[in-house]
Amino acid sequence: MHMADKCIECGECERACPAEIPLLTMRKMLAKDMKELYNFTSGDEKIVSPLNTTLDGEPMEDECHEC
Repeated sequence: MHMADKCIECGECERACPAEIPLLTMRKMLAKDMKELYNFTSGDEKIVSPLNTTLDGEPMEDECHEC
């Protein structure tokens, strides 16, 4: 689900999954939550992904310095 904010629902992840996990179904459930909670839809380049921002709305740094 690390790509939830970038998914275009092509289904390639599901076709490639050796465990036959219904990733697209899970992604659609996550997309519904993202729409309800953040009013965000994947592919909308005008809106910054909520998964790439902090609670104060500022973009996150590219590198993590806590590890």
